[in-house]
Amino acid sequence: AWRRCAASRQVIERVLAAGQTVYGVNTGFGKLARVRIDQAKLEDLQRNALREIWNWTPADFDVAWRAWVKR
Repeated sequence: AWRRCAASRQVIERVLAAGQTVYGVNTGFGKLARVRIDQAKLEDLQRNALREIWNWTPADFDVAWRAWVKR
């Protein structure tokens, strides 16, 4: 599973490096889908999206976040 996650991340990173727009990765969600998020705020966007999806305690979330962004 980790290999597939890493491969997916590489695809997203290539697309972003090419300057393309990816819904929910460098845009808002729903009605804000056409709003492009500044590069400097992308990590915050993803962290907040995961917090909305996962109803974990803060300690559990921090462990999951570190594993998710691990390179």
